[in-house]
Amino acid sequence: MTYSSKGNGMSEQTVLLVEDNPDHAEIITRVLRKMMRNLNIRLASDGQQALEILGLTQSAKPVEKIPTPKIILLDIRLPKIDGTEVLKIIKASPALKKIPVIVLTTSERKEEVKKMYALGANSYIVKPGKFEDFMGQLKKLRAYLEDYTILGSEKK
Repeated sequence: MTYSSKGNGMSEQTVLLVEDNPDHAEIITRVLRKMMRNLNIRLASDGQQALEILGLTQSAKPVEKIPTPKIILLDIRLPKIDGTEVLKIIKASPALKKIPVIVLTTSERKEEVKKMYALGANSYIVKPGKFEDFMGQLKKLRAYLEDYTILGSEKK
């Protein structure tokens, strides 16, 4: 599924959101579209689909490929292939290893945080249980997107 927002005069940027919880995916997508209108958000609901979209698997079925994303938002607990393995595969790809990967997950376990950073995650955001807190985290994500990738690439 692809969500697209246009209209602020900036070139459209692709974000890959890898999230198996439809409620979380909908919230993240709505908030990001509202805050940043130049995003084309492509949703993968499991790790296998994410890798197929990125062209990192040999899939028997046709998959809609996307332009190279400016950023990947990755949940850890995913069906088929978990987020840890997806991150390893992305960071092992010469063509994709420099794409910033932000882990969005409910896990606060220190070992998991350390492991994801050691594997190459650029940031780790814990999805809180309360909607208001989740919105606050997404606002921080927006600042990251603007400063680090989306607007940062426009400034150079």
